[in-house]
Amino acid sequence: MFRRAGDLLLYRIWAYCFGIGSCIISMFAVGVLSALTFYDAWETVRQEHGSIRAVEFERLRYERLRAASRSLLLPQINVEAKFTRLDDPIRIDLDPILGLLPGLPPGLPPLGVTVQEQEFWKANVTAVWPLYTGGRITAGRTAAVLELEAAEEKGRWTTNELHSMLVKRYFAVALAQQVNETMQISLDGSRQHRDQALRLQEEGLISYAERLHAEVAFTEAERAARHSARQLEMARTALSLFLNREGVTEIATLLPEPAEDLNLDAAGLRNLARRQHPILNTLAINQRLAEEGTRAERGRMQPEVFAFGKREMVTSDLTLLEPKWAVGIGVNLALLDRSDRVNRVRAARLRERQVEALYEQLQRDIETLVENSVLEVEQAIDQLRTLDSMVSLVQENLRVRERAFAEGLATSMEVVDARIGVARVETARAAARYQFTVNYAILMESIGSIENFNHILDHR
Repeated sequence: MFRRAGDLLLYRIWAYCFGIGSCIISMFAVGVLSALTFYDAWETVRQEHGSIRAVEFERLRYERLRAASRSLLLPQINVEAKFTRLDDPIRIDLDPILGLLPGLPPGLPPLGVTVQEQEFWKANVTAVWPLYTGGRITAGRTAAVLELEAAEEKGRWTTNELHSMLVKRYFAVALAQQVNETMQISLDGSRQHRDQALRLQEEGLISYAERLHAEVAFTEAERAARHSARQLEMARTALSLFLNREGVTEIATLLPEPAEDLNLDAAGLRNLARRQHPILNTLAINQRLAEEGTRAERGRMQPEVFAFGKREMVTSDLTLLEPKWAVGIGVNLALLDRSDRVNRVRAARLRERQVEALYEQLQRDIETLVENSVLEVEQAIDQLRTLDSMVSLVQENLRVRERAFAEGLATSMEVVDARIGVARVETARAAARYQFTVNYAILMESIGSIENFNHILDHR
């Protein structure tokens, strides 16, 4: 426990110096919640975080749009009904024609044919079925599928980012907890050293200055312990805010140790990033979307072929020139289009080149991120192994100094320096484990495989 506890203070001091500690939001704690494992915390984020819920709604929206695109190949059927009243019935006057016929007796009444009554109903069903649109319908349906895939990749991207954020906040609590334990142990040791110095002064074995030095060291240990306790409270509160939980969140998962079989093959990890990273996958999908956009613009320059049909539902008001039903095939080609189809095609091609350039640059950036993350993980592991070898040395040094002080062979300053050395090494170990954990989480995010992060937790 002492070793784990030592992993907290140096990082807090280090974080404070670099302004990391100042970024943690401080709030009054209300109650203490039950201990939460990292797996439970991650499940809470996946189920309740607003960003994940938002991208899920977006995915569902594109899923509905994809379903709607399936009807693009179906005919469009319309029903129309209307009532009309004319100023007068429409009649064909036969008198001019009859006047040209010989042999008809004079004085005949006016003759004519009523073609359309003054009031009439029209009701019909029409259908238009696109047979060929130059590839625009196919491009639209394909684009709907690709947009759904892009929404799913965006969801993965958001999930991966939240995972890294949770790792930082959750294990910041573990780090602060270990630093606080180290400071409490250091405080107990300083208290014992102060009491021992007081007894030795009363026995005349050490001077007042030696006893005063032990008193000052105890006061400084008290200050460091209070500071670490406040840092722990702020880290817990920050985690509670991130998880949208009331009160102070206690954690059950401690900082992990690097596994011996940890895979840090940079070349292999770069290949995984190229295949799995959600951003790269999204840009690859956008490339295909740009290609479909070009196909759709080219289709605007092609003729449209369609079948059509019409059926009258109210036949009593039909004129002599109106059929009860009609079917046929039509062709439509815009000879002059105000949208400038040629430049629209050129713009679509430029969109393809733009996405391609972004993809190439982002691929290089992600490969660089993977390389840097691997180096940072390796650096944290090397630092942790070096500190592991120092732990027994500083603890033995403290034991020897305390015994020598009790026998009057060492000064209080030597004991205090030895105890500070132990706290520094233990705190540095905690900071190295925290950096290893965070950098490994960032590495897993950069290759699009956050599931592998659990490997270091299960190893512990």
